[in-house]
Amino acid sequence: MKENKECKIVQDLLPNYIDGLLNNESKEYVEKHLEECKECTNILTNMKENIKTNDTKIEKREVNYLKKFKNKMRILKTILLIIIIIIILVIGRRIIIVTNLANKAENAKDLNNYYARTEGIFGEEYRFNECYYKDGNYIVKMVSYSEKEGKKEIIFYKKGNEQLLLTDSEFGKKISRETSLTAITPLPYYNGNEVIYMALAYGVEKTNLGEIECYVLKDKGQEQYIDKDTGLLVKQINRASNTVTDYKYEFGIVKDEDIQLPDLSEYENIES
Repeated sequence: MKENKECKIVQDLLPNYIDGLLNNESKEYVEKHLEECKECTNILTNMKENIKTNDTKIEKREVNYLKKFKNKMRILKTILLIIIIIIILVIGRRIIIVTNLANKAENAKDLNNYYARTEGIFGEEYRFNECYYKDGNYIVKMVSYSEKEGKKEIIFYKKGNEQLLLTDSEFGKKISRETSLTAITPLPYYNGNEVIYMALAYGVEKTNLGEIECYVLKDKGQEQYIDKDTGLLVKQINRASNTVTDYKYEFGIVKDEDIQLPDLSEYENIES
């Protein structure tokens, strides 16, 4: 019975003995018993082998987990790389398109001689503008129609040092010679420095506007249709302000006779 009791005590202490957790007295007690007890020695040996086997299994599980984790990270990195490449390609394409359009527009324009026309709906008002420009001289005709104000016509005229502002509305025909006019042009312009912003902010799609092949740059509630061949703006839609504008241009066709004043005999001079 004594041996059975000692064996049970020692066997209960073996796990802590293996882990080195026993105090010196308990350790000596266990080791002295092991010297005399073959059964407990065999149990100790089996316990060590089981622990070694379990450690090996745990190590294998950890290795397998690390392999799976690395594989997942490798796949994730690949997916992120593909997404980045796609974004770069999309943005790069947009930048190339808008840059080419801006360059074409600069080459197409003859800022010393052009005819330009804009026509569109601005809220409840219809507007029609024409500009004849040649060598710093120009005449701009602006006509608007609305139910509230009816028809109103404004003419800006500049030739040499002469500058006039003519208005024709429900209040009559008025003329003002004391006006300082700057060069008025309905030619839309987009700065090449804004290309990156436009490429990031807008969606760029290819489309047809009648017979004109265009790129349309879309933002929230806004669309700009740009002629693919000339790079010039041909239509603009702003849904927020409820405006739709069409553009037309001709370069190098304006003659001196195109910049002529209308008959001023019907206009009242409003100078003080």
